[in-house]
Amino acid sequence: MARTQVRTVTIGFNLESPFREDPVLQAADQGVRAKQLLEEHGFQVQGARLCTQPFPEYVGGLETGDVLNYFRALQTVLGRSSIYACGIGPIRASHWDAERRFVDLLPELLAQNPSLAATIDVLDDAGRPHDLACRAAAEVTLAASRISADGTANLHFAALASCPPNTPFFPAAYHSGGRSGLSVGLQSAAMVQRAFKKDVGLDDAEDILTEMLSGYCTALEGAVQEVAGELGLEYLGIDLSPAPGKEASIADAVEQLSKKPVGEPGTLSVLRLITNALARVPVKRCGYSGLMIPVLEDVGLALRNVEGYFDIPSLLSYSSVCGTGLDTIPIPGDSDPEVVAALIRDVASLSAKLHKPLSARLFPIPGLRAGEITNFRHRVLVNTAVMGLSLRRTR
Repeated sequence: MARTQVRTVTIGFNLESPFREDPVLQAADQGVRAKQLLEEHGFQVQGARLCTQPFPEYVGGLETGDVLNYFRALQTVLGRSSIYACGIGPIRASHWDAERRFVDLLPELLAQNPSLAATIDVLDDAGRPHDLACRAAAEVTLAASRISADGTANLHFAALASCPPNTPFFPAAYHSGGRSGLSVGLQSAAMVQRAFKKDVGLDDAEDILTEMLSGYCTALEGAVQEVAGELGLEYLGIDLSPAPGKEASIADAVEQLSKKPVGEPGTLSVLRLITNALARVPVKRCGYSGLMIPVLEDVGLALRNVEGYFDIPSLLSYSSVCGTGLDTIPIPGDSDPEVVAALIRDVASLSAKLHKPLSARLFPIPGLRAGEITNFRHRVLVNTAVMGLSLRRTR
């Protein structure tokens, strides 16, 4: 079985105009060194990433062409480092009048700069879904799907709702704008699998998982605090979300406990149990710190989707007790922008009602319709059936 590991160490830092290389190189060096130091403490670390404060804050005074030049320069510097990803933060519905001009730049920005991730925060300053921002996020999602033949550019774009700064996971990661800091995100689906071994029942499972996570994360937090202090960074917390990987499936873990395929009655109860266990872990939490159910990143979920055990409304209902909303969901390449916007608005409405961070990272797959199978050749993504946006068109 795969080992529990740290999916990412993420350095949050500040940029300003005009562009300067030094802050990027310093943050990149800190990310690489943080990974090395945590590995010396005995933790397996997949990679290091960077994130900045919301990008309109530091390019707001630039003309359109200069904004694209700014991010090409950032991409060039990242290309000389061993950091493969940098989140540039959201366009914010709460600043819509000032920031909406950047929306049309996002598809070109993503196409030109494969290391960068961007987002649109679709809740207004009163915490309500902002219709124009939801529509804009849908248009960018569809435009980004046409950047490559397989639609993978949407790995680097999402619509956000109530997602706080200092989230280590991408593409939601962005910095608060204060002192540079360090956060970490887990890839702990394997630990959930170990907790839910065959002889564990529903009455005991939450306590067992809490104890296992607490032991691991308490030790990790001590190491991260030490590393942050050595590097002169603020310790921002651990995102406890048990992200899956190709080697360890959260769906398999759920099914070990429920004894039924994901999507059958009882699934939501187990998802809630896992989320409850995460909330009891006595460390400083950041980001989502909830259960992830990314259909295109989890081999078990991908299989159950092909078999027809759940649909998009099911996943949205699971988000009421999970952490990330609709993550890596394959949809038809010719999806109606109005329907995509409505789905993003639904995620935002659930977030607003429950006061929890959710996001929508949707993957329109060029040339494919509902029920057809994707054909990714990607280190992260697994193949599954395209999911219909209308129940009348599902398998």
